[in-house]
Amino acid sequence: MRKLLLFAIGFCAVLSARSQSVITLDGPSGTRVYTTLDTAIIYAQDGDYVYLPGGVISIPGGLIIQKRLTIIGAGHYPDSTQATGQTAFTGSIYFTTPSSGSMLQGIYINGSILIGTSPANSGASNILISRCNVFSINLSYNGTEPGGAQNIFIKDNVIRSSIAFAYIQNVTVENNIIAGALQNGNGMITIRNNIFLRNEPNLLSYLSSTSWENNIITGSSAFMYGGSGNLFYNNIFKEGDPLGVEFSSGNQFNVTDLCVNQSGTTFAYTQNYHLTASSPARAAGLAGTDCGVYGGANPYKEGAVPVNPHIQSKLLPTQTDAQGKINVQVKVAAQNQ
Repeated sequence: MRKLLLFAIGFCAVLSARSQSVITLDGPSGTRVYTTLDTAIIYAQDGDYVYLPGGVISIPGGLIIQKRLTIIGAGHYPDSTQATGQTAFTGSIYFTTPSSGSMLQGIYINGSILIGTSPANSGASNILISRCNVFSINLSYNGTEPGGAQNIFIKDNVIRSSIAFAYIQNVTVENNIIAGALQNGNGMITIRNNIFLRNEPNLLSYLSSTSWENNIITGSSAFMYGGSGNLFYNNIFKEGDPLGVEFSSGNQFNVTDLCVNQSGTTFAYTQNYHLTASSPARAAGLAGTDCGVYGGANPYKEGAVPVNPHIQSKLLPTQTDAQGKINVQVKVAAQNQ
């Protein structure tokens, strides 16, 4: 039943290229289809899956999530969304306290992801943000005032600017490509197997008592402002040692042989963030894993393809046959992660 449902969702996404896009809800109440995301969210129930088609979805005031939902787009890499189109969202996305346990995946976001819209509703927990391309992530309603959020997992994303931790507890930042800085954190934050492109002067700003493992850090030598007590294990630095009195072990400095094709301080889909065959970052991480996004226990998903069955190709005839039927051909690949 689930396989048939997922095929139907993919089929709807394909047809959306010919007609109006649809948003599909799947949950205990069955499968329902809507033409706008804000309407779908209104009728969604706790535990529902929300499947978004390719195309641009705009909610200028932002999408406020007040239920436990799994929201999955078609993806954001151009070479992985040729059949469906990229799912792009214009506006910011807010997870409020009742949305605890939610997941967001496979969307290009022309805005930020925030926890809460005010101090009163910024206590969401157990949120997974994965395989998205987003401007910034703020783990409170404004990124600076402490909120009540905890257990936030940020994985396999492209983050075009910064992450503001808002001094919350239990955050994991893993296998992301991050252009900007990390700010306002103090303890119980693990930063593992990321690539930092460094388009801001200081990578760490008021960040203390965090653990860094297996990261690749490029860019300028300016590194830290207003933080202390951070732990650095087996990271790769493109330039010299910036750590000062911070505890460090197993790090490498002045490493220039890193990615197959990476330059500058901004992310580009045309660049290749795999390690070169000769890179010293290979097998240089804790437990002998590679450093960077393609290392660790769960490497970066190629093309950031979402977990639902992926539409690889489609054939949509422009007219019916003699019986008035349309011979639609869709190639769908299952995903094991």
